[in-house]
Amino acid sequence: MSGNDTTFVRETLAPARKAPVVTTGFVGFLRTRLFNSPLNITLTFASAVLIWFALEPTIRFMLIDAVWTGTDRTACLADQAGHPVGACWPFIQAKFTQLIYGFYPEDQRWRANLTFALAALLLAPLLVPKIPGKTLNAGLFFIAFPFLAFFLLRGGGLDGFVFYWLAELFGSAWKPSLTRFWLDFSLTATFAMASMILLGGGWKNGRRAGLSTALTFAGIAVVIVALHLDQGGLPVVDTRQWGGLLVTLVVSITGIAASMPVGIALALGRTSRIPLLRIFSVAFIEFWRGVPLITVLFFATYMLPLFLPGDFTIDALVRVLVGIALFAGAYNAEVIRG
Repeated sequence: MSGNDTTFVRETLAPARKAPVVTTGFVGFLRTRLFNSPLNITLTFASAVLIWFALEPTIRFMLIDAVWTGTDRTACLADQAGHPVGACWPFIQAKFTQLIYGFYPEDQRWRANLTFALAALLLAPLLVPKIPGKTLNAGLFFIAFPFLAFFLLRGGGLDGFVFYWLAELFGSAWKPSLTRFWLDFSLTATFAMASMILLGGGWKNGRRAGLSTALTFAGIAVVIVALHLDQGGLPVVDTRQWGGLLVTLVVSITGIAASMPVGIALALGRTSRIPLLRIFSVAFIEFWRGVPLITVLFFATYMLPLFLPGDFTIDALVRVLVGIALFAGAYNAEVIRG
């Protein structure tokens, strides 16, 4: 070994070091998040005690003390069961269809099931970011699906499209028939397709928009034929027979979807420099935020018909949907503005 060489060989073993602390996985989560300080240790044990006092009676009521079998209400009495009675599952089993459909006719409940399935089928891809075609999917869910769900749940058919209603507006004696319905549909589709082509800059630049319009009307035609909307449609089920989960989903989803554009418009109006528009938006928002929702529902259901002419009626569910949309729109306006 030369004098300038600093290489050496250790003659004694290095002292042993402690094993590294586990900071990953479940054990690492417990060590770094729940038991890393005296305060966190105290909070962890206190939270565990609170969770136990909340879960233990719930589990006892739902499972341990519950009655699972029976033919009538006497099976859920403490004297009959021989112990303190918790949940009465025979009642849920007997009333399950009513909790889901209300008084919707039993032979027509496939329509509600189909509506639920279509809603789940269209909503699921919107919740997964990696699935392509979000624009088409959103258009089907927010535009096409509400009309399809209306005719599925309520029933009824179509008398005509744009030209039929124009004839009705100007007093023409265009009586509905199967042939005139499809003639009206064809004229409406042709007019819409030609308009999209012209607005798109002619055939060269607007043919894609025209083709999309033609495909849209083709899809509408398929739905019309499948549901027999040109021949009266499905049997009409009055909304007074709806109930349970069905009416809950209809009211909540429709209210949420309808309140968003209302909230955006009110938020823009409140920040506008036009005094009249700003005052109207502020007054509208503060009025609806100051009224309890139960008052809105009561007025829409029972009081509003008293203020309408005798020959002018609006479905009760429609009145409720409009009230909820305006109520939620006022709250959404403040959220969007913030």
